[in-house]
Amino acid sequence: EFNVLAASRIASNGSNIEKSPSSPLVAHPFCSLRDHASAFAGAMRHFLLALFCMYVIHGGTDPLHGYPAFGRASSFKYEWTIPIFARNIIGTWLIAGGWDWYVLSRQ
Repeated sequence: EFNVLAASRIASNGSNIEKSPSSPLVAHPFCSLRDHASAFAGAMRHFLLALFCMYVIHGGTDPLHGYPAFGRASSFKYEWTIPIFARNIIGTWLIAGGWDWYVLSRQ
């Protein structure tokens, strides 16, 4: 049986690699101002990318061609939910099914 964790412990020559135990990570309850600022900067980057996608790529608040949540997706209707559902099911089938096929075909 193929096991990724077991395979990661085997060297290229087939010998087993013994890894030294690592120290556990510690989560500190309070952070410094610098830590908060870096977390804010990382979140701001994602926020600005989301705004760019919503207003520039999708055309803003145009009800027909703009971001769906501003127009046609503001109420629950099957005309916009069915394509999203189909896309998610097909994507899941291709990604997860393709990975399973790839892993199982190599055995």
